[in-house]
Amino acid sequence: MASVMPSGTVAFLFTDIEGSTARWETDPIGMRAALASHDELLKSVVETHGGVMFASMGDGIGAAFRRAGDAVAAAVEVQRLLTRHSGYDGGRALRIRMGIHTGEAEERDGNYYGPTVNRAARLMGVAHGGQIVVSEVTAALLPAGMAVELRDLGMQRLAGISEPLRVFGFGADGVAWIDRPLRSLTVTGNVPAPVGRFIGRNPELARLGADLGFRPLITLTGSAGVGKTRLAIEVGGSVVPHSPTAFGWSSWLH
Repeated sequence: MASVMPSGTVAFLFTDIEGSTARWETDPIGMRAALASHDELLKSVVETHGGVMFASMGDGIGAAFRRAGDAVAAAVEVQRLLTRHSGYDGGRALRIRMGIHTGEAEERDGNYYGPTVNRAARLMGVAHGGQIVVSEVTAALLPAGMAVELRDLGMQRLAGISEPLRVFGFGADGVAWIDRPLRSLTVTGNVPAPVGRFIGRNPELARLGADLGFRPLITLTGSAGVGKTRLAIEVGGSVVPHSPTAFGWSSWLH
């Protein structure tokens, strides 16, 4: 059990319960009991792996570890335990999303501050229940031979963070892959991030995507407000993964 707050390079694990608001609304008594079991489980696992729980935020926690491998091992153990025991609603398991980021942070009065902490919290926010996602620096610090399988999920834009972050998911024995898109926008070069969902215009998307295969420049014309810019952004985002050197986007990725 860690007796002091880790300092220097720290691996931060943040968690949150998916769908907790609906459960509080439909069964507050059951959810209160489930949350108590959840808190006890996470505290026990975090401390077993040498970490310190320094924050409790709504239905999630923040924990700090001296080593990235310890943070990942704790996250994996929690997910394994949750698949076997729910403590809620007659066997319906709580689904927790988890994010881990590693770096320097300032510890003050039992709490941590700084960009590393913010990135860890935002990273957790792009995952779904049952998913564990880690930053590139965390993945690089995992010990050789650790029994996890890393999967590169690409560069992701995180809410409130100016620079994109390369995100990895992983599987492990007893922790299944969850093939769902993250709650973020995959970075596709320097194409602006779209606002909202793109609906319709499939023929135009197909034609423009095909034309970009052999035309160096295409101009979209039309009256103001018809959606030229939004269409261009959607087309650009769809072709960049297949044309990494087009429009100077390769420099953004490096």
